[in-house]
Amino acid sequence: MAFNKDDFLAAFLERSAEGIERRGLAADQYAQEQKAAAERNAALVTKRKQTAEQAAQLGKRLIAMGVGKGEVLTAMSSGAGGIQELYNKIDAARQQRGVTTLGKDDIAALVEMPNLPSLQAQYADIDKVDLSEFAAKTYGAVGEAPAAPAKQVGLFGSLLGFGGKARVDAQLGKQQYGDGMTYAEINAAARNADYQSMFGDATMTFTDVKYFDNDAALDFTKQISTVAAEALDTPAAQAYLTQVKRAAIESGAEPNDVTDAVKKAQKEIQEDAVKPFIEMAAQTYANGNFFGNKYAMKVIESVTSKEYIKELRGSFNEDEPVVQEDAVITEDQDVTPPETPKEPVKPLVTKPTSADPNDPFPPAPELDEEGKAIVENALSGKAIFRKGEEKYTDKYTKAQWDKMTRQQRRERGLPESPLGALNFYFREDIEEMIAAPKKNLEIKRNIDKSVYKINIKGRGTYHVTADQLKSIDDSYFRGSSPAIVIEEYEKDEKKAKNITKPVLKAIGVE
Repeated sequence: MAFNKDDFLAAFLERSAEGIERRGLAADQYAQEQKAAAERNAALVTKRKQTAEQAAQLGKRLIAMGVGKGEVLTAMSSGAGGIQELYNKIDAARQQRGVTTLGKDDIAALVEMPNLPSLQAQYADIDKVDLSEFAAKTYGAVGEAPAAPAKQVGLFGSLLGFGGKARVDAQLGKQQYGDGMTYAEINAAARNADYQSMFGDATMTFTDVKYFDNDAALDFTKQISTVAAEALDTPAAQAYLTQVKRAAIESGAEPNDVTDAVKKAQKEIQEDAVKPFIEMAAQTYANGNFFGNKYAMKVIESVTSKEYIKELRGSFNEDEPVVQEDAVITEDQDVTPPETPKEPVKPLVTKPTSADPNDPFPPAPELDEEGKAIVENALSGKAIFRKGEEKYTDKYTKAQWDKMTRQQRRERGLPESPLGALNFYFREDIEEMIAAPKKNLEIKRNIDKSVYKINIKGRGTYHVTADQLKSIDDSYFRGSSPAIVIEEYEKDEKKAKNITKPVLKAIGVE
């Protein structure tokens, strides 16, 4: 039978048409399945995104409290509830101490992270790690969509309906579903676990630190006074005092000398009684600012001696305070430190902006991560605060907002109505929040005098040298209500008390 090319072509085209239709239907079915899956997965991914956002917010607040970025990432990687656990611990300690920011030593006394050096080695520059992105990966809120196939089917293959699945994947990778994610991204994220540690070796161990706060100090001083008084009322003490008095009289001592001998014996009895009580308190509050409480130290000295306090400090590796004379700051003390090459001043809590010169409402420079952490820490204490990005703008003032149309406000992510602006913070509000830390850090980064004053919250004002000021970590000067405020002396102003080694140690200076 002779070959009939017309019949062959007709049969070939018929089979090809059937194949094209079958592959097209399969691609359509695949697209429908993927879209349906995205619709089912959307709620799960949204919940994970909310969890990740909450974790990132807690991380930013911890940074504003003095915790390092490495510690925050380690906490986030130590378990699903690690960041919340660290926040609860640090926040409780901060409130108990009555400060906004904790020092490095305070934090080290609360939590141990033995694998922190490994984390720091894993990330070349931890400070550049974006907390929101890190949290999103940790809590399964992002995923990688399927990669494009290595080989393309070509034009002829496409005409025959091949590569339909790859084309669907490409379309779903571009087609937005909601909340800023495509169908493919939602399905990819849903395939993740609810939690996956980005640093598998991360661990945290917490220590319960008892702080020697005002209530504890008041209770201690009351009890030590009671112990000292009751020690003299015991039969053994009375017998000893009688014996001392009789011995002094029999030795022919003058009446005043007899009285002094009895007083000395009373002091010995009281010292023996209170020392175990004092040492127990020092052990209990060793990491809780026991030696930093001036009133308690005075009470201890009144029933013991300066030598005893010095010995007690030594047993707990606490340096004794340095006694220094009063003085007046004179012009010759306000000299510039020895000439050293100065680094360029770093921009403070703002990022450069590329504003459109034709924009009728030019935005101010955007806050950087440090500035946003300061603001969000301040807003976190307000009842209206839920999500920082929706409650303030660091770019526009209220005056600019007043002149905008609703559409212009919407385009800039601002509240559209006067009601929405009632509980909203504009640029001028934000500048007020960062004024104190900004002034602090500008002075610290541009030290040009040999001496300064610093006011430590809960402790008082101290005289410090330029070198001492440089050695204090920047975290103490941040926050909407900084733990330490730097002040410059006026000419002929009386010098503040010199800062002591224990106070320096308490704020992280060895």
